[in-house]
Amino acid sequence: MGIIPENLFIIGVSRHGEQFVHTSNGVIPIDRYSDATEVPVFDPSRLNTLMQLEDDDEHSTIKAIVDQFLLDVTQQLDRIEHAIASKNLSLVASAAHTIKGNAATFGLYQVAQMAKHLEALAKGSGNEDPATMCKSLREAFATGKSALSAALAAQ
Repeated sequence: MGIIPENLFIIGVSRHGEQFVHTSNGVIPIDRYSDATEVPVFDPSRLNTLMQLEDDDEHSTIKAIVDQFLLDVTQQLDRIEHAIASKNLSLVASAAHTIKGNAATFGLYQVAQMAKHLEALAKGSGNEDPATMCKSLREAFATGKSALSAALAAQ
């Protein structure tokens, strides 16, 4: 798991699926927290919640779903790179949106936050280079994937 700054930790999820973080400035929705590098890479409580939904002690269904999620994000990142190269920002936004929601489901909050930023960038908000943002997103995903895979293997 990535290092979570002392002033930031996940405190819960609303009934509508919105995640909240506690910062030195109080409790705020994670999607309003602007610095993705300070958002936790992985929150194991999300995986634990999913594991509790399954009756199988070996968690074979959840493991298969996580494996599919990891494969899908890799494919979505490839799509984003190709879309950036062909200047298809609509496809960039769509793939980033998919990553955003799925990553949050599995507790990869930094990936979700960065995907949200890339989605907004593709829709014309911001002036960063989408290719650079995609590279950062891929790196964050690699870190999150390792943390998620390790937590899954420990189950």
